[in-house]
Amino acid sequence: MLSSSIQSILIILLFAFCNNCQSQTLDNDYVAIVSADKMNVFYIGLDNPITAGITGIPASQITANIVGCDATITPTEPGKYVVRAKSPGKATMTLSGKNTEGKLITQTREFRVKYIPDPTTIGGKNGGKISAGEWKLTNQVQMVNISDGGWQCTCIKF
Repeated sequence: MLSSSIQSILIILLFAFCNNCQSQTLDNDYVAIVSADKMNVFYIGLDNPITAGITGIPASQITANIVGCDATITPTEPGKYVVRAKSPGKATMTLSGKNTEGKLITQTREFRVKYIPDPTTIGGKNGGKISAGEWKLTNQVQMVNISDGGWQCTCIKF
């Protein structure tokens, strides 16, 4: 079994190679990393998973808070959180923990908060009428496509 400091270092190294990471040196020996697991934006009404850590501080001793866009943050396990927002704009996440000397290490990270894009037909229309000929050519509806977001929508009626 790996010690907690080795586990923390391995997690931080993993974070450093992800696409949606932002890190900031806060002290000579401490780096805080906040990563949106699916996108670099939060979508209103969806669970938006976050992974967060500070080098040298066990994940179980880190706290995360969020303000703006009527957002909430819920821990799911050490170093993992889910953010849910209710309005568009910008939300600021604060990650903090105490180092071995008792000094508070803090970083803030701003995220854009957006509505889920409207669904579109295969033909690319965003509303209005579609002719029977156009419908016969497409015969299906393409729902929300959030690039690399991992969310799927199901057409419940057409």
